[in-house]
Amino acid sequence: MWREDLGRVEILVKDLIESGMDHVEISVDSPLDIELEDLKSMVRTIARVGIGFGVHLPWRELFPASPVEEVRSSSTAVIARTIDQLARFEPSYFVIHGASDQWVCSKHEDLCLASLKKSLEELSRVSDRIVIETIQGSCCGRVSQISKILGDLPWLKICIDLAHVAVENLVRGKGRWPSTISEAIPEVPTDLWRRALVIHLHGLRNWDKRPRSHYNFSQTPLGAEDIARIARIWGVGYIVFEVFYRSSGGSPEPRDLYEEVRRIRTWLSILG
Repeated sequence: MWREDLGRVEILVKDLIESGMDHVEISVDSPLDIELEDLKSMVRTIARVGIGFGVHLPWRELFPASPVEEVRSSSTAVIARTIDQLARFEPSYFVIHGASDQWVCSKHEDLCLASLKKSLEELSRVSDRIVIETIQGSCCGRVSQISKILGDLPWLKICIDLAHVAVENLVRGKGRWPSTISEAIPEVPTDLWRRALVIHLHGLRNWDKRPRSHYNFSQTPLGAEDIARIARIWGVGYIVFEVFYRSSGGSPEPRDLYEEVRRIRTWLSILG
């Protein structure tokens, strides 16, 4: 849920529950969103219903992995302010994108990773519920990059976005399209899945031979049994459907994901 859902929060929560879900992730895409008093009203409504929720921290124009100190420190300060304003509602976690947009990232990623580590250490003093997400396309969110900083941040948890990992595989595999999103599971290193708290799930769409993420699963099936199995093995606390688009057009509703939720719940029950 995000700012565009402000006018239908109670209806959406009802639909989520009826679709078999018991957790929601609130996305604060932009630092400006937190200035909306209605966003805090959304949080209160969700908390009052009694379902769990996490927060996706802002990412637009924010680069906590920037090797430019002024950019890094300013980005981290904005993110910290967002955490501070929402911490009193006790979300289960705060998801962050560890990103930088500097040209040096492709050749000297250690500079960016050092900046990211510094930002995460600063944010850990604001909250002990920071979760870094595996993202595609920008430093420093690839699984190989996040693995490099885990040893120095033993408290850090991971949000594994399997569709983002699948896109990494597509690039390396020169366009070999996955038969299911769960095909990306073997690409997640042991040191990451041992820290996994959240899994993000969404489908891919082939758009002019380029993968587009955050779609439903009509073009790339989920692989529910495998997802449920690794959720048990990894000890994951939360599975979030980060689906923004229907392949046929328009925005999805919670009921569109009823079958995927049902299959995962069935397999989780079977696996015990």
